[in-house]
Amino acid sequence: MDFTKVTSSSKTYVVLLIVAVAILLFTASITYKQIKRLQQSADGIALTLEVDNGIEKLFSLYARMESEKFRTILLGEELSNSSWQDYKLASTTAFNDLYIILENNEVQKERLDSIGHLQETFYEALIDFENSTPQKLNRASTHKKLMLISETLEKIRAIKDQMLLEEHRVMIQRKVDYASRRSLTPLTSLLMAFFALVVFGLSFTKIYANKRRLRASDAFMRNLLASTDNIVNYYEPIYDGSENIVDFRIVFANECNRDYLGLPPEEIMGERVSKVFPHFSLNGEFEDLVRSFEEQEKVGFDRELSINGNKMWFKSIVNPVSKGIMETARNVTVEKEGEEKLRLVNQELVGQNRVLKDTESFLAGILQSTENVIMSFKPIIDDSGFIIDFEFLFINEQIQDVLQKTPIDMVGKRVSEATPTIFTTGVFEKMVTCFMEDKKMEYETSYEKDGRKMWFHGTAIKCDESITITSRDITKEKKSKRKIQEVNEKLRVQNSIFKDAENVASIGSYMWYLDDGSANISDNFYNILGYEPDSFEVTFSNYREFVHPDDLEKYDTLGRQTTENGQSEVHDYRIISKAGEVKHLHLEGRFIKRNGRPVSVGVVQDITNMVKADEDLRARNFELKRNNAELESFNRVASHDLQEPLRKIQLFLSRIDNENLSRLNEKSRSYLGKVNNAANRMQSLIRNLLTYSRIDVTHDDFEKVDLNLVLEKVEDDLAVRIKETKATITCEKLPTIRGVVFQMEQLFSNLISNALKYRDTKVDLKIVLKWEKVHREQVPQNFIKSSKHYHKITVLDNGIGFSSENSEKIFEVFQRLHQRTEYSGTGIGLAICKKIAENHHGFIYATGELGKGSAFIIYLPS
Repeated sequence: MDFTKVTSSSKTYVVLLIVAVAILLFTASITYKQIKRLQQSADGIALTLEVDNGIEKLFSLYARMESEKFRTILLGEELSNSSWQDYKLASTTAFNDLYIILENNEVQKERLDSIGHLQETFYEALIDFENSTPQKLNRASTHKKLMLISETLEKIRAIKDQMLLEEHRVMIQRKVDYASRRSLTPLTSLLMAFFALVVFGLSFTKIYANKRRLRASDAFMRNLLASTDNIVNYYEPIYDGSENIVDFRIVFANECNRDYLGLPPEEIMGERVSKVFPHFSLNGEFEDLVRSFEEQEKVGFDRELSINGNKMWFKSIVNPVSKGIMETARNVTVEKEGEEKLRLVNQELVGQNRVLKDTESFLAGILQSTENVIMSFKPIIDDSGFIIDFEFLFINEQIQDVLQKTPIDMVGKRVSEATPTIFTTGVFEKMVTCFMEDKKMEYETSYEKDGRKMWFHGTAIKCDESITITSRDITKEKKSKRKIQEVNEKLRVQNSIFKDAENVASIGSYMWYLDDGSANISDNFYNILGYEPDSFEVTFSNYREFVHPDDLEKYDTLGRQTTENGQSEVHDYRIISKAGEVKHLHLEGRFIKRNGRPVSVGVVQDITNMVKADEDLRARNFELKRNNAELESFNRVASHDLQEPLRKIQLFLSRIDNENLSRLNEKSRSYLGKVNNAANRMQSLIRNLLTYSRIDVTHDDFEKVDLNLVLEKVEDDLAVRIKETKATITCEKLPTIRGVVFQMEQLFSNLISNALKYRDTKVDLKIVLKWEKVHREQVPQNFIKSSKHYHKITVLDNGIGFSSENSEKIFEVFQRLHQRTEYSGTGIGLAICKKIAENHHGFIYATGELGKGSAFIIYLPS
C-alpha cells in the first residue's frame, strides 16, 4: 500500500478540482442556456409570424363572407347553405387556432374574445340582411342593416389593427433579442473554455507540487512512525452480506507493536483485528471503532493489558482516515504507575487529614458538648519572676451558663478583671503551684449565682507554657451526697421499723444459695424458730431438722424444685420450734443471680394464727350452711305451709261474704272486713318476704336485658292503675345491661307502683325516667365500684315526696313513713329494690322534698 494515499491529502488540489469541474459545468450550462434562449427567440419570432398569419387568415374570411353576401344579395343569386357553412366553419377553425396560439398571451386573448363576441353579431347581421330582399326593404331599413354590418366589421378591424400592432412590437423586440444572443453565445463559450483551461493548468501545477510534497511527507512520516514510541495501526472495515461491519483488517502496523506487544508488523498486517487484538471485544472497544468509522468522529479509551505477566497501560485515540480508521496507542504504564503511587500517597494524606479533621472535630465536639468549663491560661510574670496574674487564652461556650459571659468577652482579658474571686478562694495559689511545679492540682470552690450557691471541682494541668483547667459543676453531687446521707438515715430508721414490722407480722426473710445450700436469714426468722439472732449457721440441711416429720416430704420437694427450676409449688409447711411449739409457715420466694451465683430470696410468715382462724371460719361456714338450710326450710314453710291457712281463711271469708253477709249486723261486718284485710296484708307480706329472701348474689342467670322492653312490660302490667290515676309516664331511651330479667321487672314495678301509691291527688301524676352514661368518678355514693362506667337511671315523680332525713330509712325492711290507714303496703318494696341493685353490683338512693315529689337514682354497671 502507498501510505501517502492513507495519511495525506491536498486540500488545494481538491478545491481546484472542484472549481475546475464547477467551471466546466457552469460553461456547459451557460452555453446550453444561451442556445436555449436563442432557440426561444427564434420560436418567439416564428410565433409572431404565425399569429400574423392567423389574424390575416381570419379577417380575410370575414371579408370574403361579407363580399359573398353582398354579391349574392345585389345580383340576386343565391348562396348555397353548404358554402355559407363552409365559410363559417373555416372562420371558426381559424379563430380557434388563433386562440390556441395566443394561449400564453392574456392581452391578445382578451382582444380575441372581443372579436369572438363581434363575430356572432356579424353572423347574425349578415343572416338578417340576407333574409330581407331589396323588394321588402325600404331605403332607410336597408341603410340601417348595412350600417350594422359595416360598424361590426370596423370594430373587428380596429381590434385586428391593435393585435397586429402588438405583434409587430413583439416582433421587433424579439429580433433585437435574437440578434444580441446570436452574437453573445460564441463569445461566452470561448471565454469559459479559456477559463477552464487556465484552471486545469493551475490544477496540474498544484498536483505536481503536491506529489513532490507528498513524497517528502511520505519519507518524513515513515521516519516519524519508525522513531515514535506510540503504536500506530491502520484498519479498514470488513462487511457482511447486509453491509454491517463485522470486523476490521490490519492494513498498516508500525514497529512499536513488536516492541510493546511482541507482534511483528509484517505478520499481523492483513490479519483481522479480532484475531490479533481479541481484547477489543471485551470492553466494548470494538463498538467504539465502528462508531468512529461510521460517524467519522474521534474516539478515545484506556486499556490495561497483561503482557508476559507484566501489566501495561495504553491510552488509545482512534481517528477516521480515508477508507478506514487509525489507532494511536501511547504507552502510559510509567504514568499509571506514577499516578497509582501518587494516588496511594494522596490516599494516605487524605486519611491522615481525615484523622486530623476527625480528631479536631472530636475535640471541638468534646469542648462544645461537654458540660464542663474548659479554660486555658497564660501566666503573667513580673520582673522578679513571680506570677502576678493569668490571661485567658481559650474558654468554651459552657462559661455562659456560669458567668453569663461569652468566650469572646473573656479571651485576652486578665483573670483579675474577669473573675477576681479566684484570689480570695485560694484558686489562684493552686494555679501558680500547677505552673511553677508542673504538678496536677485539684480543688473545690463555690460560686454564688442568683442567690444560689454552686459548687465546682477544678483540675489544673500544665501544657507547655500555659495551664488548662477543667471545671466541673458538682452542685448536684453535693446535694446528692446530702440526700444520700439523709436516705441512709431514713434507711436506718426504716430498717428498725421493718424489724419491728417483721416482729408484729411474724415475717422473716431469707437468702438461700442454691449451689451449696448455704443461707442467710433475718433476725425475726431466728425468733420464729425460737433462737437468738445469729446463734447458729443456717443451711438447707440443718434447717431440715426444724421441719415437722409429717412435712419432710413436702420440704424435700421444695428444695428439689427450687434447685432445679428456681421456684416451687410448695408454699406451706410446718416446723417445730426450739420450745416444741408446732408452727405453720407460708413461704414466697423468687430466683435471682447474685454475683454469678443462683440464689432464692423470699419471705416466710408464721401463719399459725391464720390457720387457726381458717379452722374457726370453716366451722362458722358450716354453721352458716346449716342456718341457710334452715332458712330454705323456712322459705318452703312460708311459701306453702304459712300461706295454706291464709288461703283457707280467705276462702271461708269469701263464702261468708257471699252467703251470710246480709245476716250479720254492722259491727260483725266491720270485724269481718278487718279480718279479710289482715289476711290479704299477711299474704302480701309473706309474698314480699319470699321475694326478698330469694334475691341472691349468684350471677349464673345473668343475661342481656333490654330495659326498654322491661319498662314496656311493667307499664302493661300496671295499665289499669295508671289509667285510674290518670298518670303519664315519659321515658328516654334506656340501655341494655347484663342482669336478671324478672329482677329488673320487679325493680321498675316497685318504683312505679310506689309513685302511683304516693301521688298528690290535687295534681296529675307525672313520672319521668332519664338515662345517661357516667364515669365511676362521677358516682357520688361510696360503694364498691367494679366497673369503669355506669348507667345512671333516674325515676322522678311529682308526688307527695318525703323528708330528706328519711332518704336511707325508706330502703330498710318494714320501715314506713305513713300509717297503714293512710297508705297500704308492707314496707318491703324499696328494700327489694335496694337488694336487686346491689345484686347487680349497683347502687340505689333517693332524694325528695315534702310536697314536691321524689327522685330515685339507680347506678348499674355498663
